[in-house]
Amino acid sequence: MFRGIRRTKNELDISEGIVLLESNRRGALSVYGDDGYPYTIPVNFYYEDNHLYIHCAKKGHKLDSIHRNSKVCFTTWNDGILKDDWAYYVSSVVCFGQAKIMEDKTKMREMIWKLGCKYYPNELEVKEEIDKDFDFISMIDIDIEHMSVKQIHER
Repeated sequence: MFRGIRRTKNELDISEGIVLLESNRRGALSVYGDDGYPYTIPVNFYYEDNHLYIHCAKKGHKLDSIHRNSKVCFTTWNDGILKDDWAYYVSSVVCFGQAKIMEDKTKMREMIWKLGCKYYPNELEVKEEIDKDFDFISMIDIDIEHMSVKQIHER
């Protein structure tokens, strides 16, 4: 159902993709947008147990798109130059999965807490923000069906 990596010498193990998902702070979420156009937006995210969690407003393009078609794609990457080299290394993970809007408020509060703690070192701030804004947010839960992980050394 999902295509494999064409240049298999660049393929990395899924475990390396999980490291990227656990450590990276931003990614790009792609959904089936209006009039059949893809819609991609940078997002903060939290990864746990083969699921991605993304917070958003209660209304908007992302939610409209997910209601229309739950299939999504998510990408995050690292790039840089290693010591004593001139060419970029790019490691990326592309995740394909089914998105749903979380309805269980207890689970949603748990996941927004974990997402908040990933970005804010002060747990009191996280609690205050959640308590203040919880009724105004939604959480997207992406069940990952397939991951593609690779590294390219651009020369």
